[in-house]
Amino acid sequence: MQQRTNKKIKRRKAKRKLKKIMFLLVFIILGIFLVLKAGLFRIKSIDIRGNSQVKSEEILKAAGLSQGQNYNFTEKNKIILNLKKLSFVKDANIKFSLRGNLKIFITERHPIGEVKGLTSYIIDDEFRILKTSDNFNDKLIDIEGIDTNKYEIGAFIFRNDKNLRSVSLKLLNSKYKDEIKKISYDKENLSFTLKNDIEIIFGGDKKYDYKMKLLDKVFKDVEETGKNIVSIDLVSGDDVIVVLQDDTNYENN
Repeated sequence: MQQRTNKKIKRRKAKRKLKKIMFLLVFIILGIFLVLKAGLFRIKSIDIRGNSQVKSEEILKAAGLSQGQNYNFTEKNKIILNLKKLSFVKDANIKFSLRGNLKIFITERHPIGEVKGLTSYIIDDEFRILKTSDNFNDKLIDIEGIDTNKYEIGAFIFRNDKNLRSVSLKLLNSKYKDEIKKISYDKENLSFTLKNDIEIIFGGDKKYDYKMKLLDKVFKDVEETGKNIVSIDLVSGDDVIVVLQDDTNYENN
Protein backbone atom coordinates (compact mmCIF):
# COMPACT_ATOMS: atom_id res chain seq x y z
CA MET A 1 0.00 0.00 0.00
CA GLN A 2 2.82 2.35 0.96
CA GLN A 3 4.63 1.57 -2.33
CA ARG A 4 1.54 2.53 -4.39
CA THR A 5 1.23 5.80 -2.51
CA ASN A 6 4.91 6.60 -3.13
CA LYS A 7 4.51 5.86 -6.84
CA LYS A 8 1.49 8.19 -7.06
CA ILE A 9 3.41 10.95 -5.32
CA LYS A 10 6.36 10.50 -7.71
CA ARG A 11 4.02 10.60 -10.73
CA ARG A 12 2.41 13.81 -9.47
CA LYS A 13 5.81 15.41 -8.95
CA ALA A 14 6.90 14.34 -12.43
CA LYS A 15 3.73 15.83 -13.96
CA ARG A 16 4.23 19.09 -12.08
CA LYS A 17 7.85 19.25 -13.25
CA LEU A 18 6.81 18.59 -16.85
CA LYS A 19 4.14 21.30 -16.66
CA LYS A 20 6.71 23.78 -15.34
CA ILE A 21 9.10 22.94 -18.18
CA MET A 22 6.33 23.26 -20.78
CA PHE A 23 5.22 26.57 -19.30
CA LEU A 24 8.80 27.86 -19.33
CA LEU A 25 9.27 26.86 -22.98
CA VAL A 26 6.01 28.55 -23.98
CA PHE A 27 7.06 31.65 -22.04
CA ILE A 28 10.46 31.75 -23.77
CA ILE A 29 8.97 31.25 -27.25
CA LEU A 30 6.32 33.89 -26.58
CA GLY A 31 8.99 36.26 -25.27
CA ILE A 32 11.13 35.82 -28.39
CA PHE A 33 8.09 36.35 -30.60
CA LEU A 34 7.14 39.57 -28.78
CA VAL A 35 10.73 40.85 -28.90
CA LEU A 36 10.92 40.24 -32.64
CA LYS A 37 7.52 41.81 -33.18
CA ALA A 38 8.52 44.83 -31.16
CA GLY A 39 11.63 45.19 -33.35
CA LEU A 40 14.16 45.20 -30.53
CA PHE A 41 16.65 43.32 -32.75
CA ARG A 42 15.77 45.24 -35.90
CA ILE A 43 18.76 46.72 -37.72
CA LYS A 44 18.30 50.49 -37.97
CA SER A 45 21.76 51.42 -39.20
CA ILE A 46 24.86 49.63 -40.50
CA ASP A 47 28.37 51.03 -40.11
CA ILE A 48 31.22 49.25 -41.94
CA ARG A 49 34.76 50.07 -40.86
CA GLY A 50 38.24 49.09 -42.05
CA ASN A 51 37.43 48.35 -45.70
CA SER A 52 39.32 50.10 -48.47
CA GLN A 53 39.81 47.24 -50.95
CA VAL A 54 36.37 45.64 -50.55
CA LYS A 55 33.22 47.58 -51.42
CA SER A 56 30.61 47.96 -48.68
CA GLU A 57 28.01 46.44 -51.00
CA GLU A 58 30.10 43.25 -51.31
CA ILE A 59 30.45 43.05 -47.53
CA LEU A 60 26.70 43.43 -46.95
CA LYS A 61 25.94 40.84 -49.62
CA ALA A 62 28.39 38.32 -48.11
CA ALA A 63 27.02 38.98 -44.62
CA GLY A 64 23.41 38.74 -45.77
CA LEU A 65 22.51 41.84 -43.76
CA SER A 66 20.40 44.89 -44.54
CA GLN A 67 18.59 47.66 -42.72
CA GLY A 68 15.12 46.76 -41.49
CA GLN A 69 15.74 43.07 -40.92
CA ASN A 70 16.09 41.43 -37.51
CA TYR A 71 19.62 40.63 -36.36
CA ASN A 72 20.11 37.02 -35.23
CA PHE A 73 22.86 36.80 -32.60
CA THR A 74 23.23 33.05 -33.13
CA GLU A 75 24.28 33.68 -36.75
CA LYS A 76 27.27 35.88 -35.83
CA ASN A 77 29.98 33.22 -36.35
CA LYS A 78 28.41 32.11 -39.63
CA ILE A 79 28.32 35.71 -40.89
CA ILE A 80 31.99 36.24 -39.97
CA LEU A 81 32.91 33.01 -41.76
CA ASN A 82 31.10 34.21 -44.89
CA LEU A 83 32.89 37.56 -44.73
CA LYS A 84 36.28 35.83 -44.51
CA LYS A 85 35.48 34.04 -47.78
CA LEU A 86 35.98 37.40 -49.51
CA SER A 87 39.55 37.27 -50.79
CA PHE A 88 40.63 40.61 -49.29
CA VAL A 89 39.10 39.97 -45.85
CA LYS A 90 41.57 38.59 -43.30
CA ASP A 91 39.33 38.92 -40.25
CA ALA A 92 35.98 40.41 -39.27
CA ASN A 93 33.90 41.19 -36.22
CA ILE A 94 30.30 42.29 -35.63
CA LYS A 95 28.76 44.35 -32.84
CA PHE A 96 25.04 45.06 -32.40
CA SER A 97 23.45 47.44 -29.90
CA LEU A 98 19.86 47.29 -28.65
CA ARG A 99 19.40 50.69 -30.26
CA GLY A 100 19.58 48.87 -33.58
CA ASN A 101 23.07 49.99 -34.58
CA LEU A 102 25.12 47.29 -36.31
CA LYS A 103 28.87 47.71 -36.78
CA ILE A 104 30.99 45.50 -39.03
CA PHE A 105 34.75 45.68 -38.46
CA ILE A 106 36.94 44.47 -41.33
CA THR A 107 40.66 43.65 -41.26
CA GLU A 108 41.89 43.55 -44.84
CA ARG A 109 44.74 41.69 -46.49
CA HIS A 110 47.43 43.70 -48.24
CA PRO A 111 49.10 42.88 -51.59
CA ILE A 112 52.72 41.84 -51.29
CA GLY A 113 53.51 39.91 -54.48
CA GLU A 114 52.46 39.15 -58.04
CA VAL A 115 52.46 35.54 -59.24
CA LYS A 116 53.14 35.40 -62.97
CA GLY A 117 51.54 32.80 -65.23
CA LEU A 118 48.91 32.37 -67.94
CA THR A 119 46.71 34.01 -65.34
CA SER A 120 48.65 36.36 -63.08
CA TYR A 121 47.52 36.90 -59.50
CA ILE A 122 48.13 39.36 -56.67
CA ILE A 123 48.80 37.64 -53.31
CA ASP A 124 49.27 38.69 -49.68
CA ASP A 125 51.88 37.56 -47.13
CA GLU A 126 49.91 34.36 -46.43
CA PHE A 127 50.00 33.50 -50.15
CA ARG A 128 46.26 33.99 -50.51
CA ILE A 129 45.16 35.03 -53.98
CA LEU A 130 43.48 38.43 -53.73
CA LYS A 131 42.70 39.20 -57.38
CA THR A 132 43.89 38.77 -60.95
CA SER A 133 46.55 41.08 -62.36
CA ASP A 134 46.86 42.65 -65.81
CA ASN A 135 49.83 44.94 -65.34
CA PHE A 136 52.97 44.24 -63.32
CA ASN A 137 53.47 46.50 -60.30
CA ASP A 138 57.17 46.93 -59.55
CA LYS A 139 56.32 47.73 -55.92
CA LEU A 140 55.27 44.09 -55.47
CA ILE A 141 57.51 41.03 -55.25
CA ASP A 142 57.84 39.31 -58.63
CA ILE A 143 56.98 35.61 -58.14
CA GLU A 144 57.50 32.98 -60.85
CA GLY A 145 57.61 29.21 -61.30
CA ILE A 146 54.08 28.50 -59.98
CA ASP A 147 51.40 26.82 -62.08
CA THR A 148 48.62 29.40 -61.73
CA ASN A 149 46.10 27.34 -63.72
CA LYS A 150 45.17 25.22 -60.69
CA TYR A 151 44.30 28.21 -58.50
CA GLU A 152 41.48 30.72 -58.30
CA ILE A 153 40.75 33.96 -56.41
CA GLY A 154 40.49 33.33 -52.67
CA ALA A 155 42.63 30.17 -52.73
CA PHE A 156 45.86 29.75 -50.77
CA ILE A 157 48.90 28.88 -52.90
CA PHE A 158 50.82 25.76 -51.76
CA ARG A 159 47.89 24.79 -49.49
CA ASN A 160 48.72 21.11 -50.08
CA ASP A 161 52.52 21.48 -50.16
CA LYS A 162 53.74 21.82 -46.56
CA ASN A 163 57.40 22.24 -47.53
CA LEU A 164 56.99 25.13 -49.97
CA ARG A 165 54.19 26.75 -47.97
CA SER A 166 56.26 26.70 -44.78
CA VAL A 167 59.45 28.11 -46.31
CA SER A 168 57.50 30.73 -48.29
CA LEU A 169 55.58 32.02 -45.26
CA LYS A 170 58.74 32.14 -43.16
CA LEU A 171 60.56 34.06 -45.87
CA LEU A 172 57.81 36.66 -46.21
CA ASN A 173 57.92 37.19 -42.45
CA SER A 174 61.71 37.27 -42.16
CA LYS A 175 64.02 40.25 -41.64
CA TYR A 176 64.66 40.24 -45.41
CA LYS A 177 61.01 40.56 -46.49
CA ASP A 178 61.28 44.26 -47.39
CA GLU A 179 64.46 43.65 -49.41
CA ILE A 180 63.09 40.85 -51.62
CA LYS A 181 62.57 41.77 -55.27
CA LYS A 182 61.87 38.36 -56.77
CA ILE A 183 61.05 34.78 -55.69
CA SER A 184 61.50 31.83 -58.07
CA TYR A 185 60.28 28.26 -57.59
CA ASP A 186 61.72 25.09 -59.10
CA LYS A 187 59.94 21.93 -57.95
CA GLU A 188 60.59 21.72 -54.18
CA ASN A 189 63.12 24.55 -54.03
CA LEU A 190 63.02 28.31 -54.05
CA SER A 191 65.48 31.09 -54.65
CA PHE A 192 65.02 34.79 -54.14
CA THR A 193 66.67 37.94 -55.42
CA LEU A 194 67.19 40.99 -53.26
CA LYS A 195 66.79 44.59 -54.41
CA ASN A 196 70.59 44.84 -54.63
CA ASP A 197 70.41 42.00 -57.25
CA ILE A 198 72.06 39.34 -55.05
CA GLU A 199 70.45 35.95 -55.71
CA ILE A 200 69.99 33.56 -52.77
CA ILE A 201 69.52 29.93 -53.81
CA PHE A 202 67.72 28.77 -50.70
CA GLY A 203 66.24 25.31 -51.34
CA GLY A 204 63.38 24.02 -49.19
CA ASP A 205 62.22 24.31 -45.60
CA LYS A 206 64.77 21.85 -44.20
CA LYS A 207 67.30 23.56 -41.88
CA TYR A 208 65.58 26.91 -42.47
CA ASP A 209 66.83 28.57 -39.27
CA TYR A 210 70.39 27.36 -39.82
CA LYS A 211 70.38 28.63 -43.41
CA MET A 212 69.21 32.03 -42.22
CA LYS A 213 72.08 32.15 -39.74
CA LEU A 214 74.52 31.31 -42.54
CA LEU A 215 73.00 34.07 -44.66
CA ASP A 216 73.38 36.59 -41.84
CA LYS A 217 77.00 35.51 -41.46
CA VAL A 218 77.72 36.03 -45.17
CA PHE A 219 76.21 39.52 -45.20
CA LYS A 220 78.18 40.44 -42.09
CA ASP A 221 81.35 39.27 -43.86
CA VAL A 222 80.39 41.30 -46.95
CA GLU A 223 79.92 44.39 -44.83
CA GLU A 224 83.35 43.95 -43.24
CA THR A 225 85.30 43.03 -46.40
CA GLY A 226 83.43 44.92 -49.11
CA LYS A 227 83.12 41.83 -51.37
CA ASN A 228 80.82 42.17 -54.38
CA ILE A 229 78.47 39.17 -54.33
CA VAL A 230 76.50 37.76 -57.27
CA SER A 231 74.83 34.78 -55.59
CA ILE A 232 74.68 32.76 -52.36
CA ASP A 233 73.94 29.02 -52.48
CA LEU A 234 72.39 27.60 -49.28
CA VAL A 235 70.75 24.49 -50.75
CA SER A 236 72.90 21.95 -48.89
CA GLY A 237 72.03 23.46 -45.52
CA ASP A 238 75.55 22.63 -44.29
CA ASP A 239 77.86 24.94 -46.22
CA VAL A 240 77.31 28.13 -48.14
CA ILE A 241 78.79 28.79 -51.59
CA VAL A 242 79.24 32.44 -52.49
CA VAL A 243 79.87 33.59 -56.08
CA LEU A 244 81.67 36.93 -56.41
CA GLN A 245 81.56 39.37 -59.30
CA ASP A 246 85.09 38.41 -60.37
CA ASP A 247 83.78 34.84 -60.98
CA THR A 248 85.53 33.43 -57.92
CA ASN A 249 83.85 31.29 -55.29
CA TYR A 250 84.42 30.96 -51.62
CA GLU A 251 82.82 28.80 -48.95
CA ASN A 252 81.60 30.18 -45.65
CA ASN A 253 80.65 27.64 -42.98
